[in-house]
Amino acid sequence: MDLDLLECFVAVAEELNFGRAAERVHRSASPVSRAVKELERELRGELFVRDYHHVELTPLGRELLPLARRVLRDVDHLKARAHTVTRAAPERAVRLGVSQLCPPLACESFERMIVEGMPGSHVEVVFGSGAELLSALERGDLTVALVQLPIGRPRLSTRTLVKLVTWVIMRRGIRSASGRR
Repeated sequence: MDLDLLECFVAVAEELNFGRAAERVHRSASPVSRAVKELERELRGELFVRDYHHVELTPLGRELLPLARRVLRDVDHLKARAHTVTRAAPERAVRLGVSQLCPPLACESFERMIVEGMPGSHVEVVFGSGAELLSALERGDLTVALVQLPIGRPRLSTRTLVKLVTWVIMRRGIRSASGRR
């Protein structure tokens, strides 16, 4: 059973008006009416007697209203309890492997992204060569790694974080490998 249907039913039952109930659940009256009809279909009985400007609960509606309220309260309690437990959960360590060639700004940005995206986490940065970090990642010693080299390891997935342009800079007058000056 869809909780949205119950929410619409309770709102209409308490307001005894589809328009006010719709405002209360932040919808228009038509979707609220459809939700109530769908719930009635699912329950195989009418919940309301509807006249032009009058809405009244049927015996089935009066019987189910306290149960529907309790279900919605229980769901709210479940969400609140889950939130409390998650906030009280111990800090999670994210082991971030960073290649010595990684620009510091990229490392700092990625570290900040982890902290913001995973509240309650602590980032432990481990530096090493790309090969060392990839091996540690495969062993499960790291959570994620920032490396420069493309990899072809089937057990690891990759995402491009940043592309860097590399320049060759020489003094004027020195011939490069391509023969250009």
